[in-house]
Amino acid sequence: MGTNHYKDDLKYLYSALLNHPSIITAEKKKSELDALYFDKCNVVCDFDHFIDAATELTCFFEDGHTNIELPYTSQDLCCKLKCYWDEMHFNELILKEAYEDIPEYARITSVEGNSIEELITTLTKQIPHENIYLVKSRMIQYPYQNYHLFSAMNLKRLFGVKKNYSICSHFKGQWYCNHLRSSDRRQANLLWYAQENAYAEYQYSFSSIKMLFSASECKLG
Repeated sequence: MGTNHYKDDLKYLYSALLNHPSIITAEKKKSELDALYFDKCNVVCDFDHFIDAATELTCFFEDGHTNIELPYTSQDLCCKLKCYWDEMHFNELILKEAYEDIPEYARITSVEGNSIEELITTLTKQIPHENIYLVKSRMIQYPYQNYHLFSAMNLKRLFGVKKNYSICSHFKGQWYCNHLRSSDRRQANLLWYAQENAYAEYQYSFSSIKMLFSASECKLG
């Protein structure tokens, strides 16, 4: 696809978002969305830039029902880290199962040198939400397990293209530093996640590309 096709897709999304309830009831909101859309039009030149722009447009509404997620393909990989949030400690991410030499219940402290708190802040700009609890939940569960945090696709978006991504964790006074090999199918397997999550079965045809799309009250032709 060429640049014009991506710009056409972005325009299609923008036109649909103009039907969002908050746009209909607030003229200022529309002017802010207009400014964001035209700013993003100037930088959309390839697929990655398009996804970043489309994500930011949907995040604009601070609405968990208006979102875009890319469905996995047979080539996409996701690291097998089963995690959950510690209810007693607001921002502690805990391993539900052991991963390589990291023991079960270890606390993940950072990925690529970014603390969990920093990752949450970063992902609030990529995950549509109305509160921080929804951001955290979607980081590790939606639309696939670990999609936003430990998938090869989003690790690349967050940290650039690398062979390995570092992860640090802590358990009972001991620190662990490991590498996520997102390109290694022995360590990162799409099917293991897709089979566990019903969202893997849903796709919406959006203009000339396929993506998951849910827009609150928006009517897409």
